[in-house]
Amino acid sequence: MVAHSKICDVSVIPDFADDAVLVRTLIEYAQQHAQARLVLFAASEEYVHRILSVRDELSQYYIIPYAQKDLGLRISDKPQFYAMCEQYNLPYPRTTVVTLLMILCAISLPNRRPCMELRSLYGSTVGRDYLIM
Repeated sequence: MVAHSKICDVSVIPDFADDAVLVRTLIEYAQQHAQARLVLFAASEEYVHRILSVRDELSQYYIIPYAQKDLGLRISDKPQFYAMCEQYNLPYPRTTVVTLLMILCAISLPNRRPCMELRSLYGSTVGRDYLIM
């Protein structure tokens, strides 16, 4: 996302997918820049979720411009956000939520089982929903 940015310095941090490493790295950075007022922005929904999940540990070092944890996690998840828009009759972009079952039905399966068999085995959805915009 920012590999060729002219305004960002890129650092590769081993094991950054681990929340403990994320917290430790961001706290170390904040301590090295203690004189600055730091605002923590996320580059993707995944990072918004991660930042909100560790907000308590980071909030003394950073301004975190997102809603409080519970609401923030709900509104940063597109299917939940769109459900809230429906609930409050707010307009939002046309969106299709694609489930794993829909993907499996669209691809050619090795044993050519019809989708009805998959539905009977796994229910109406399989695993996590995927969002395509």
